[in-house]
Amino acid sequence: MDPKLQNLVDEAEIRQVHIRYCRGIDRMDWALVRSCYHPDAIDRHGAYEGGVEGFIEWAAKTAAHLRKYDALHRQSVRQGGRQGGIC
Repeated sequence: MDPKLQNLVDEAEIRQVHIRYCRGIDRMDWALVRSCYHPDAIDRHGAYEGGVEGFIEWAAKTAAHLRKYDALHRQSVRQGGRQGGIC
């Protein structure tokens, strides 16, 4: 596949994971959230930094007190192997 086309396909797949993650957080569907990470991922998420299971525990405690709503604004996808992600 042409490298530029592959980059577009990769970006679309990353965006779909982000949408799935947001849906999981909004619905407190921790299995869905977990499916968005690779097993040895590290989440640097504001007050939390650590592994996926710890993040899910932290998010479950935090999300219980928050109003939930869907709002996906601008997404900036940074490709780059293990350092890639949504900004």
